[in-house]
Amino acid sequence: MTQTLRSTLGTALAAALAAAIALLFGVDRTDIVLDAYLVFVAGLLALATARIVAGAFPGPLGVVPRTLARTPRRYARPDSLRVTEDVVALGQADHFDLHFRLRPLLQDIAAAGLATRTGTDLQATPERAEVELSPETWSLIRPDRPRPEGAGIRGIDTGSLSAVVDELERILPS
Repeated sequence: MTQTLRSTLGTALAAALAAAIALLFGVDRTDIVLDAYLVFVAGLLALATARIVAGAFPGPLGVVPRTLARTPRRYARPDSLRVTEDVVALGQADHFDLHFRLRPLLQDIAAAGLATRTGTDLQATPERAEVELSPETWSLIRPDRPRPEGAGIRGIDTGSLSAVVDELERILPS
């Protein structure tokens, strides 16, 4: 006897015991108790039959069960995005990280935008590039920016970084 049939038989016997107790302790309507018991047992048998058939014919799920069984994929942020977020956070926290980590990234973006938009090479003709950019952006990305001195100095604040990014977005081709 399979596990499904055993558990179904056990549940049916427990229901029969409950019905017998109900009849012994004063339920006047024997017909209603018997009908309820028979409906319950019929439901148990239908459920057991469905489980046995599903086990006997394993196969691909239908479209609806397969859709319901599938867990939605969680969006995974690309590693490059995580690295960029870390570089930005470090550049805001410390001026050394701003100079040696975030600045080269912003320089690359500015160089690409200037080369595409105006044909200016940031490294070869920095004086031309300086004319194209705001003083704030230029002071951050200029190739001859001096190495920072001192320790424990904060990097770039969010407002200034936002202004630089907005300007770089403007010079990049659409």
